[in-house]
Amino acid sequence: IFVKDSVNMKINILLFGITRDLAGTRMLGLEIPPETTVAELKKLITERYPALGDLDSVAVAVNNEYASNDLLIREHDEIALLPPVSGG
Repeated sequence: IFVKDSVNMKINILLFGITRDLAGTRMLGLEIPPETTVAELKKLITERYPALGDLDSVAVAVNNEYASNDLLIREHDEIALLPPVSGG
């Protein structure tokens, strides 16, 4: 029988643009449970950094690719919060 490891994973999240300004740092260090999805990660981040919850369209990149909300985060993934981009 496989037993899920209950030890939290340590991850780092890189912040860019307005997300960095709102959090007051370039990188967040978090401990998350195994099997955490991108959607669950967003919720954890906004609970700890409520100002980041005000952004409607922050994208999450995992290993240099935009991530869907159901993607599972792995311990050594490179994670980044990308603010909305406007152009002209």
